[in-house]
Amino acid sequence: MGGERRPVTLTIKLTTGELTVKANDELTGLIGFGSRANEKRGFVFVSKVLGKHVAVVPSVMEAAAASLAGLVEMEIVSSEPVVVIGFAETATGLGNCIHEQLKTERSFYIHTTRYRLSSPMMLQFSEEHCHAPSHYLYDVKDADLMTILHTAKTVILIDDEITTGGTIRNIVLRLRETLPHVKRYVAASYLNWMSEPVDDITFVSLVHGEVHFKKGRVSGANSFTSVCRHDGHMDDVLPYNFGRFGVRKTALDFSAVLDPEQLATGKRVLVLGTGEFMYVPFLFAGWLEQNGVDVYYQSTTRSPLNVDGDIKSAIRFKDNYGEDIDNFLYNVTPAMYDVILICYETPVVADNHDLPYILCGYAAEVREVFLKY
Repeated sequence: MGGERRPVTLTIKLTTGELTVKANDELTGLIGFGSRANEKRGFVFVSKVLGKHVAVVPSVMEAAAASLAGLVEMEIVSSEPVVVIGFAETATGLGNCIHEQLKTERSFYIHTTRYRLSSPMMLQFSEEHCHAPSHYLYDVKDADLMTILHTAKTVILIDDEITTGGTIRNIVLRLRETLPHVKRYVAASYLNWMSEPVDDITFVSLVHGEVHFKKGRVSGANSFTSVCRHDGHMDDVLPYNFGRFGVRKTALDFSAVLDPEQLATGKRVLVLGTGEFMYVPFLFAGWLEQNGVDVYYQSTTRSPLNVDGDIKSAIRFKDNYGEDIDNFLYNVTPAMYDVILICYETPVVADNHDLPYILCGYAAEVREVFLKY
């Protein structure tokens, strides 16, 4: 991902309109294109390295994150405390991956979430173009992390893509109220389409350019549920801290979860994260890759997209968290994999979560993996 960057201009015809993108040629190695049934924004960038809408080899995903982490590294002082914040749902794994690659002496990672918990909340903010706009950021629980939080002069904000900077602006406005001692905000993303700077925030990205969309017909007659139908707290559903309350280092013994030798030679394996639970399943997939398994990583999402462009197929099902929300799995087709390992952070799955049953028609072996910390 280094070398000279040459400009390219792409025009992509989607069912919802025509998208024109001007950027450096690194763009085509990072993303494809798709559309969504959304009046505010009818297009979507389909990342090839994020492990969300397209499966990716774990080492490729890690290498892309390392490239972005290198840019972040140049914006921080390693000896000073740093807070790294990832945005749900898409960048929870990317944010954690970048944090663990930073050479900092005192830092921690925390991510926003869509889920309501009984713990004290640091702040709440909105993402206007999103189908599920509310973000919650909870207080850290560990005393050492609390010290870092209240002495840090720099906060790193991680998202996969920044279009207008509105989401970044919204959280920084709230953070400046909550953490007045912070002097510098750095926003890092794979893609940045902003035309103007925002509020003295430093932006770093692998790709920076222009995007123009000529809206046509918004396609998507099928209704879906993307907002939780109840207001109850979900502490019992989410008993483990995989990043919502801050983590410094994530280390699990995956040999206690699965013996790689159980996966026969030549078998093509998909490790599937679920929703915001992206980073630990990614580590699991990476561990399998290091042990010689032909493995790919991807995650489910609550983002409703059209089958269009680089979104070749879609599976719709109810979430495992018990919110009765429609979730989706893209670009997975029958016989594409021999084994699918669905990873959960929830101790149990909701009664109407039918993804494992659906995928039994897609692969010879489907396993549910319940991870805990």
